[in-house]
Amino acid sequence: MKNGIMMLKDKTGDILKIEDIPDRTKAYTQFGGVRSELSRIVITEQVFDIAQHYFKSGVEFDEENADWVIFPNFMLPKRWHHITERSPLMVVFPTHYPETPPIGFYLKGDIPDSPNGHFYTQAYHDADKAPIEAGWKWYCVYINPGTWMPRKYKGPLSWRSGDNLWTYMNLVKEVLSSGD
Repeated sequence: MKNGIMMLKDKTGDILKIEDIPDRTKAYTQFGGVRSELSRIVITEQVFDIAQHYFKSGVEFDEENADWVIFPNFMLPKRWHHITERSPLMVVFPTHYPETPPIGFYLKGDIPDSPNGHFYTQAYHDADKAPIEAGWKWYCVYINPGTWMPRKYKGPLSWRSGDNLWTYMNLVKEVLSSGD
């Protein structure tokens, strides 16, 4: 104790110096929070890029807040064709995207079931529940912490070499095609 203050010591007896206090934010907003301008720029670039090169029939996009994108005529894999060939598909971007990946995606609620499960009328893993209330169903795709690796933004299109909306949509196609 020094001047009435208890001093922390390491295992060799040296006094520890605290240089950084960890962030103790209690109200971490996963969805619907205030998005940074950088997040908005990255999402907008990614949505416009994928719309221009892959979804040429157009997309619906929340240009004001960059909270979501809808691919209105998404072609489902063949194993879904006995249910339907196409469906609108929605991706909701977490407030801290691209650092945080989307949590699942949404298909229209009129699809009765999935040929491979993972399709729910409620959202889990802290996914956004607002689309459920608007008539969508949530498809569970959870990316484990540490496996989503976006590239630090250094200018237009610099995000391409890391995880991004393209890699996420590849994951969507893969899980919709999987057998379980």
